[in-house]
Amino acid sequence: MAIFTLIGGAIGGALFGAGSLAASIAGSIITGALGIGAQLALSYRKRPRPQAQTAIRGQVRVGAGLDCAILMGEDKVKGQLVYYAKWGSGNSRNAYVKKLADGWCEGLAPWVYVYGERVDLVTQVPVGNEAARYTLDGWGDAIVLRVYDGRPGQLADSELVAATAALDTPWPSTARGTNICYVVEDQTYDAAKFARGLPEITYVLRGLREYDARKDDTVSGGEGDHRLNDPSTWEFSQNNAVHRFNYLLGLRGVLSGEVMVGVGKEVDEIDLAMHMAAATVCDAERTVSGRTIPTYHCNQWASAGDDHLAILKNIEDAMAGYAVNASGLDGVLAGAPQIPVREITADDIRPDEEITGQNRRRDDEGFNVLSGQFSEPETGFEPEGLKTVSVNADVELDGRKRLAANDFLQVSDRDIAQYLLNIRYRQNRKAARRSVPVSRAVGFGVENGEWVTLEGKDWLVVNKGFDRRLRYRLQLAETGSDVYDEEGIEAGPVVTPRTSPVNPSLISTVANFNVAAGLITGTNGAQIPALEFTWDDPEDPTITEVRIFYRQVGDSGNGLPAVATDVASGALIEPKGVQSGIAYEARATITTRPDRLKTFTSWVTTTEATVPLQVILGEVAADVAGTLESLRADHNSLRALVTDLADTVSGAGLSNRLTLGRVQTRVGTAEATVKSEIITRASEVAAIGGQITEINASLISATSQIEGNANAISITQSEVTDLDGVVTALSVDLTSVEAQVDDATAGGYYKIEASAGTGDVEVTATTYLRATLGGDAIEVGQRHEIYIEGGELKGRTVNIADQQVWVTSEGDVLAVIGEDEDGLVLQNIRVGVVTFDQLSSANGKLVLKGSGDDASIEVFS
Repeated sequence: MAIFTLIGGAIGGALFGAGSLAASIAGSIITGALGIGAQLALSYRKRPRPQAQTAIRGQVRVGAGLDCAILMGEDKVKGQLVYYAKWGSGNSRNAYVKKLADGWCEGLAPWVYVYGERVDLVTQVPVGNEAARYTLDGWGDAIVLRVYDGRPGQLADSELVAATAALDTPWPSTARGTNICYVVEDQTYDAAKFARGLPEITYVLRGLREYDARKDDTVSGGEGDHRLNDPSTWEFSQNNAVHRFNYLLGLRGVLSGEVMVGVGKEVDEIDLAMHMAAATVCDAERTVSGRTIPTYHCNQWASAGDDHLAILKNIEDAMAGYAVNASGLDGVLAGAPQIPVREITADDIRPDEEITGQNRRRDDEGFNVLSGQFSEPETGFEPEGLKTVSVNADVELDGRKRLAANDFLQVSDRDIAQYLLNIRYRQNRKAARRSVPVSRAVGFGVENGEWVTLEGKDWLVVNKGFDRRLRYRLQLAETGSDVYDEEGIEAGPVVTPRTSPVNPSLISTVANFNVAAGLITGTNGAQIPALEFTWDDPEDPTITEVRIFYRQVGDSGNGLPAVATDVASGALIEPKGVQSGIAYEARATITTRPDRLKTFTSWVTTTEATVPLQVILGEVAADVAGTLESLRADHNSLRALVTDLADTVSGAGLSNRLTLGRVQTRVGTAEATVKSEIITRASEVAAIGGQITEINASLISATSQIEGNANAISITQSEVTDLDGVVTALSVDLTSVEAQVDDATAGGYYKIEASAGTGDVEVTATTYLRATLGGDAIEVGQRHEIYIEGGELKGRTVNIADQQVWVTSEGDVLAVIGEDEDGLVLQNIRVGVVTFDQLSSANGKLVLKGSGDDASIEVFS
């Protein structure tokens, strides 16, 4: 698939006669780039993305003052709500007018999405001014869609005008929606059809009818009835180059003639021949997995507020192409192999300047692993992953993996998107660049976007420059036909449509809920009692959690909670708070999004009591006992050694500060023999401290039931210091533990610290816990303090927790303090006398005011 020649030369506006578009608006024109972007494929990976596309596709937009928006190609849209009315008995009739896009569009694809399910449209005979009328398969007349495609001269919806004439805000007969594609959703309430709530429809819109110069026989190389000045001759297209040409011209207002969306260039500022050639490349058919598809296609939203460069690059990226300055005209090059127009030899290179260049990209520019996404129609045009492209030889050459992503959300065919991902990868690996001083013959003979041969390789002419003396220099980027070779490119991923939920509004809890007693057994044989909860998979994606409460048989209250987020698994094992030798009962309910009526299952009891706890310490019992005896003996020896050392230091007339497990000395003037004795004794103390640490580690290792890293530290410190006549005393008791397996860590510490000095005291007791799992972390802690403030003793307690729960000795919950998105939450709290300024209900409809001289109660409907 080679491009042998480009079609013709530049075609001026005179070719179209009086049909040429009006003059461009100053400030809206994008001038052609100097050659092709120097970073080539890399520049597209880093390109700015249009901001409006996500908002237009994924949500209902409301209100006036929104930018005009057009769709080139086919994509989903929820629309902009511009009018709502209700009438009939009990307001059973509702109508929504939703703007889908600006411009004359082809219309709706033959299906929509309701409640996330694909529903086929049933074509009806249009009535009055409609361009098309549909009902929904299986919905009868509960929803009728009346479509207006934005064609010139369309009139208002006559049914809506008549139905709303007596309302306060009727739909006027002058509301024709000139140059606007919109739909009227006419809904008649049906309890069975609307059981899941008000339906929100996602449309699949086939966008703008566009001008294609290849189908205009008044253009050199064209054939057909298309005319630039007659939109009725235009057609729907998904062709990238056709999109680009029409966006450069811009969508203009029917009455004002002003550019609403797009650049607004004149025809004679655009290289029409290059766009026609690129369009032919895009339409060239390929066969993949038995399917015949075009080489490239594009579905692109664009709004008046979007950056023109971002829109153009998105279109170009979807055809693996680049913008090209073609002798001052705005041109484009589609991704396809070319026949080199010239071989540059030594005779073609000027000797007065040298060739410069590079053979590899910088580390931050190159990549050897490229991933990406595309929009999958089978899942409602949601992003789906492509097969990652990587070559082991490239990774080995680079010395490590270098990851990058290039999404093609403007592409809705998996095989086209997969082909594009491979091309962008290969383009990036062609990293060589050259800046070559060439003769005038070469300078005049080649153009930007053409291929030449140099050093036995094919090169793309990125830019052609010259100075006042017409000394030419070519900027070249390495390329080759192998970049576009389909050999070795896998077919795109086959995405299975998501299973539709079945009557989720009827499911208020899980079915076949049960509980059984069992054991969790570790890899070393250790066992702890646990409960296993089971239920049937509800096959309902709106159910996000199964919430379970369990308690000992005979107890009252809700019991302990457990939450299963993997609803489809139908099982949860929970050891928390489960005691051995006890029978338990449990019940369950669900959490849904959106929220709806929920119920509890009945209480279900385990058939047997839990098994007594078994902990395997038989094999290590003797070792543990021996270790404890050894630890006690070494501890006594350490105390004797420290006492002996203290006597030695005291005999030398030295002040001292001693800490169990370490020795701190301040030596003034002393004999060398005394210093040596102190150093020797300190070394012995340190050695014994090391032995104690090793014993502690052995003990922890012997009793640990967890695979991974586990550490425990216990420090006791007591010291009295006399510094310049100021005596202070400090006592510290610290215990710290930590356990880690893979990316899960759990740890905490308990510390008591007391200090006293001249006229000052401070006591603190701290408990602190921290756990991490993956990238999530949580902390819980409590700190008690006695301190002096303003000469007075004071005490306080500080808590760190998401919830505080008070329970009776029997396990009944007395009160809960927690927090949600609205602030502090108190449950089961009985309050006596309360002094307040204002109380407000959660929904804001009840307000009690008690501040100032007056008090009031306000109720809002």
